[in-house]
Amino acid sequence: MKKLIPIGAVVAAFYIISKYLTGRSTAMKNLSINPVSISIDSQKSRDAFFTQLFYRVKINLINNENQPVIVRGLDLDVIYKNKTIGKITRDSDFTVNARSQKVVELNAAISSSNIITSIVEIFSQFKEGSDKSLTFNIVGFIDTDLGAIPVNFTKKLDF
Repeated sequence: MKKLIPIGAVVAAFYIISKYLTGRSTAMKNLSINPVSISIDSQKSRDAFFTQLFYRVKINLINNENQPVIVRGLDLDVIYKNKTIGKITRDSDFTVNARSQKVVELNAAISSSNIITSIVEIFSQFKEGSDKSLTFNIVGFIDTDLGAIPVNFTKKLDF
């Protein structure tokens, strides 16, 4: 009987740890992301002589699960017509607590030359009378303490 107690304790500990990690994994996979606002960082853009445009992007991360999500960083690309026109990053840690939400500010940079090329393409597309919409993709990863969450978000703007 005395030999069964340590084995039972190990089994119970294993069960508790696996339940905890499964809950954390579920929370990580179900983390919801909603854009809040975007604003230009004029001072930083001016300091770069407008070769790049810098923005502050705020997103709301929503965790409806019973376990927290610890985010280590974000690395996202902004894509228009299969061409990367910008980057959105954050490399400082933060936690989205269980059953809560957190607004996080991210840094974004968009190359001025890529923007100009894209604007020319957009105007030529509208001039030709074709589809009057723009589609942007945001792809990349949110790094957490349990692994990376892939992001593949598409936003279509109709005119």
